[in-house]
Amino acid sequence: MTKKFKQTTMQYFFEAQEQTSTDEGTLCLSGSEKHPLHRIIWISEGSAGCFIDFESHRLASNSVCTIPPGRIQRFEPAHGCKGYVLSFDNDFYRLAADGPGRPSFTGLPGILNQVSLLSLPRESPEMLHIFQELVKESSGHAQFKLEILIGLFNLLLVHLNRQATNLLMEMTTSTKVNLFDNFASQLDKQFMKKKQVAEYASELCVSPRYLTAVVKKVSGFSPSYHIQQRLVQEAKRMALASDANMKAVAYMLGFEDLSHFSKFFKQAAGVSFSEFKKRIFIRQAGMIH
Repeated sequence: MTKKFKQTTMQYFFEAQEQTSTDEGTLCLSGSEKHPLHRIIWISEGSAGCFIDFESHRLASNSVCTIPPGRIQRFEPAHGCKGYVLSFDNDFYRLAADGPGRPSFTGLPGILNQVSLLSLPRESPEMLHIFQELVKESSGHAQFKLEILIGLFNLLLVHLNRQATNLLMEMTTSTKVNLFDNFASQLDKQFMKKKQVAEYASELCVSPRYLTAVVKKVSGFSPSYHIQQRLVQEAKRMALASDANMKAVAYMLGFEDLSHFSKFFKQAAGVSFSEFKKRIFIRQAGMIH
């Protein structure tokens, strides 16, 4: 059982694991689960299928996946797949981001707040060494454990920044990345109540036009797209986690007009709510049998 470690007055959670597809269950997760922690997953050998918020991806050898908290995720590794999984909470993330020795660049830490797939161009003994040291340090209780974990973690981010070849987010100024991070944070907290870009712009003390320009430059998508996807992701989670019908889900998400929610869901998800529920039932029945 994992637990929060304590050093002086600071509490945090950080865990590093080496895993292979020969372990019991699947790599990282044995089933669909809404996970409360940040995760960085490195496939060092082989490949794995991953399903994050009902989106299917393929991770090849020497690729990295970053997943923020609250995402439903499942991994299905091919035979012989090997990799490492880092799991950490927001307390550790803030300690690493705000402490001395943090990376001077701003782009890569920003994408820890969204699902990102990074292809690394070549094998990296340095990366392997960092992950191995993180596994060793996270399982021990030696003096200065937190400082060493933060140093290794930031060194990992530097190596990822150096090697990643398909970063979709252009490195922008710290101010713009911070604005995007604040928008993403507000969206996670208030998406059920606030569904308009202007509401978030007012909260962040910028104009809707400026917020749209910054969010699109940093993430590649507009604020309205992020709002739409956050709502539909939550609708899917509700449909998966309970037997709630469309009327109940629409009500919980703040939609007063059921026909409006029906059209919204179909446009954002590509299928109707009833068809999505049907696919969940078929998938779950297949997993049982």
